[in-house]
Parts: sequence; C-alpha cells; structure tokens
Amino acid sequence: MVPIPGIAPQGEERLKVGDPILLRLPDGSSRLCSIGGLEVLMGSKPRNDVVVLLKEFSREDVPIGTEVWSVDHAKQASA
Repeated sequence: MVPIPGIAPQGEERLKVGDPILLRLPDGSSRLCSIGGLEVLMGSKPRNDVVVLLKEFSREDVPIGTEVWSVDHAKQASA
C-alpha cells in the first residue's frame, strides 16, 4: 500500500474508500485507481489534510511529483 500525504479536499468534496482518483505522473502519463484507505491528519490548519492509501501500486509506481486528482476535479480541470 502506498501512502500519498497531504491531500486537501476542495470545497465540500469528501473522499471515501473506493472513490476513483487520477494520478498524473511527472512523465505526463496518467493512471486511474481507487482509494484503498484514508487517514486524516489533524492539525492547527483551518482544514484537515488527508493521506490517501493506494492498494494497487508500489512506491516506484507513484514517483515524487505525481499529482493526485479526484476524478470529478480532473474532469473540471480538463474542461
């Protein structure tokens, strides 16, 4: 399982296990996967960051610099 730290849900967005997410890798390729688990990082920030856990990939499959998008936000960004 690969942890992806520091995801901040946008607006009213709520992430849950099983939701699809899109990984945009630094080489320009994209991979669709689903959330395998979530951990909420509580802090002094006004919002809580979320660590997304991916079951389908190894650490080598998700290099530093990879962008993580919820599928709905990825569609909006492409429009």
